[in-house]
Amino acid sequence: MRVYELAKAAGVTSADVLRAAEGCGAEVTNAISVIEAGELAALQAAVKGLAKGDLAAARAAKKAKAAAALPTLLMYENGAVYRWSSSLLMSTSSVLP
Repeated sequence: MRVYELAKAAGVTSADVLRAAEGCGAEVTNAISVIEAGELAALQAAVKGLAKGDLAAARAAKKAKAAAALPTLLMYENGAVYRWSSSLLMSTSSVLP
């Protein structure tokens, strides 16, 4: 079985399976790596142990950390302070009190 097949069956991402494989000591390097028969049972148990809520929380924390690292520009104009935060896909602005 390949890593991506196990991920699909378990409802997680290949990256999650690769992290679990690293913890189990399984020798897989990417999504198309073949999982050896002796390692498969241990890896399946490790992947089942991943709670989807925990994965969602970890992903949300990662996105929040990335968003916090985005550059912010402050501009003062006519007594108001404007803040722009940008990313590759969008640009937002807000007036600070």
